[in-house]
Amino acid sequence: MCLGIPGRVLETYESTGLHMARVDFGGIRREACLAYTPEAAVGDYVVVHVGFAITTVDETEAARTLAVLRAMSDAVAGELGEPLPAEVPAEEAEQRGCKDAVMEQTVSRQEASEAVQDHGWRYVLGALQTSVTVGTLAQAVSLAADAAAVCGDDADRHLRIDVRADRAVFTLQSSDRATVTARDIELARRISAAADKSGFLPEPGIGAGAPRTVQILEIAIDALDIAGIRPFWKAVLGYTDEAGTEGPEEPLVDPVGQGPAIWFQQMDRARPQRNRLHLDISVPHDEAARRIEAALAAGGRLVSATDAPAFWVLADLEGNEACVTTWQGRDS
Repeated sequence: MCLGIPGRVLETYESTGLHMARVDFGGIRREACLAYTPEAAVGDYVVVHVGFAITTVDETEAARTLAVLRAMSDAVAGELGEPLPAEVPAEEAEQRGCKDAVMEQTVSRQEASEAVQDHGWRYVLGALQTSVTVGTLAQAVSLAADAAAVCGDDADRHLRIDVRADRAVFTLQSSDRATVTARDIELARRISAAADKSGFLPEPGIGAGAPRTVQILEIAIDALDIAGIRPFWKAVLGYTDEAGTEGPEEPLVDPVGQGPAIWFQQMDRARPQRNRLHLDISVPHDEAARRIEAALAAGGRLVSATDAPAFWVLADLEGNEACVTTWQGRDS
């Protein structure tokens, strides 16, 4: 059966290059792709089939269709994974909507810091972070699974976890806006409670004994013509625009969240006496040619290929250099 289910769009965001939405189906919340309905906005109703919003409908039609679908539990379960819950009274539904709106509000830096400090987290550069020391990789993986479970449907859009044999580092941020919201604060408290229940201590690494505190790394590039050099760095690093920003001078971020963000500092005059930036971008051996081609097409130039395929030296139009490196050509 080809079954489309109407739901209300709670929020929209970008994920791996796709325009996505969080949709409420009468109490069940799921993600849906808006590729076919890019005009859909928060508060609109869309009909979703196999994860895609295929059309928009008005609220009256959505309510009428949901009422019919509540009697088709098996068919709905095949689409959403569970039957629709009983109809929620209008007053309760409005209260839920108000709570959702409050939870999605961006909080100030001070509010975020004060809200999570006693729970072992710190506000760092637009995100909440904590670290949990463990004895084995299996323990770290178990903690990560617990954190994802207590975050529920919000985990995919808010939570990032770096799992190592000696620790798990947790980062919370509303990915569609690159900011901290009230929901992130609530999720931080849930994660801390889950870790404590398992006998682990979330802490930011302040004081003696810790290898370092939680931190987020950025790289700044001084430039006279930011709009001129930014495409080169976007291409050579394989980066994308930061969520919630647009424009020729905005920061760049790693789409898979592994590398540091890049931001550009405006210079008022050339200062050749200052230290110049250099980055090494290590890529798979069969990615190097494509990455170099993209960098050259974005306004870069090839400075040297003498040591290729170990590394190629490239530069943007102002001479800031980057090396694309691989494992090849390094064994004598």
